[in-house]
Amino acid sequence: MECMAQPESQAEPTEKIKVKGVSPLMIFYGFIPYIIMSLFSGPNTFLLVTSISVLMSAAWMVFGLLQHRGLHQLSTVGTVVFGSMLLLAFVNPAWDAWIRNWSGTIAEISLVLTAFIGILVKKPFTLYYAKLSVDQVQWENNPLFRAGVVKVSQTITAVWGLSFLVGVACDFAPGDLKNNIIFTWIIPLLAMFGAIRFTTWYPEYRRQKAYAEHPEIIEQHRAIAEQAQAAANEAPDTSE
Repeated sequence: MECMAQPESQAEPTEKIKVKGVSPLMIFYGFIPYIIMSLFSGPNTFLLVTSISVLMSAAWMVFGLLQHRGLHQLSTVGTVVFGSMLLLAFVNPAWDAWIRNWSGTIAEISLVLTAFIGILVKKPFTLYYAKLSVDQVQWENNPLFRAGVVKVSQTITAVWGLSFLVGVACDFAPGDLKNNIIFTWIIPLLAMFGAIRFTTWYPEYRRQKAYAEHPEIIEQHRAIAEQAQAAANEAPDTSE
């Protein structure tokens, strides 16, 4: 994370404020119900696959609340979308066949909408994961740092949204192309791997660029960390 333009004597402070960035593996956990729906849902497997997906989404959502992390966007949307598909299939038999045939595509479209609506309201879904991995002292006490994390999360979320859009486009490929392995597997997987690679690269790239262009950020971060530590030391001990 050190700025390459900084001399060795200034490298140590950047280590003290090093953050993990957004973990693609953490994001992948939230996608599991959607992946299950996309790959395995069909006319004959709809009830089983959708039931598993809605239970997994609900479990992730409850887990996040129990851990005091707030509502997990992907899990919340998955619980609502998958639960609604199950309910509508039962309530209206006329919709049952259509939902069974398009359940995987509906799941992908819900991801696209979640990504881009989240960007519009400045609550991108990757921000949930970023908040778990960034320096909490800086997040709570440094508005510029917080705004930077949100901006990076918006960019990463946009890339994921585009990768989901590629999957939706493949679902609407004409004729026999829709069932071709290139459109059903290769292109969607390449789009997802591209989003994963971008997620691992972009936060560190933005940090290094910020340090190179504004080296005073390092001192600002250190000052805020020292102030927070001093405040913690002065706080009365309530453990007894």
